[in-house]
Amino acid sequence: MFGKPRNVIIGCLVAAVVLGYLWTGWLLYRMPIGLDPSGFPAGEAIQSLFPGSTRTVAGAAWIVISLLVIGLAGFLAARAAVRSSAASTDPARRTLLTGAGAGAGVALGSILLAGLAAGARAFLGVGRGGRGWSGVSEHINSDVVYTHPKWKDTWKGNRVAAYRRLGRTDFEVSDIVLGTGRIRGEDGERIARLAIERGVNY
Repeated sequence: MFGKPRNVIIGCLVAAVVLGYLWTGWLLYRMPIGLDPSGFPAGEAIQSLFPGSTRTVAGAAWIVISLLVIGLAGFLAARAAVRSSAASTDPARRTLLTGAGAGAGVALGSILLAGLAAGARAFLGVGRGGRGWSGVSEHINSDVVYTHPKWKDTWKGNRVAAYRRLGRTDFEVSDIVLGTGRIRGEDGERIARLAIERGVNY
């Protein structure tokens, strides 16, 4: 029964949604964080193919690869089902292009559905209690002053004032943290060392 082209096509599209959500969605959620290439499978090898890039390209490469693999699997499964069905009704029929149109349609549909499922997970937080990038992006860089127009004397020598326990661990985290995603080079090291000296530990 599952060998019928219609059932195979539906199965492919459902599998595309599941794989897009689980695999591509996982990659898509991790990509905007600005992870080091080592945060992705074979990330350093992929990064070495783009020597001039200052951003990690491994996440984007894996997203494209995952969508292409999902599309290719859909194409092959749908084409095989249509060819099998055609051969059972007309054994003399030429099979070179038989099923290619259905396979291409399923491939495109699979890529589209996988991409939508990945976006729903990564950006809307579907299945993750709403923890997606769309909610975070509303609060990032809204009315942020990157450099205060005047350095106040009262700031000199200031340190972290309080620490709080991190979740259920015994680790005490400073109430001021330092995001280091865009910090690089000598200035980045100087900023990080200054923050540590002032009591920032996260």
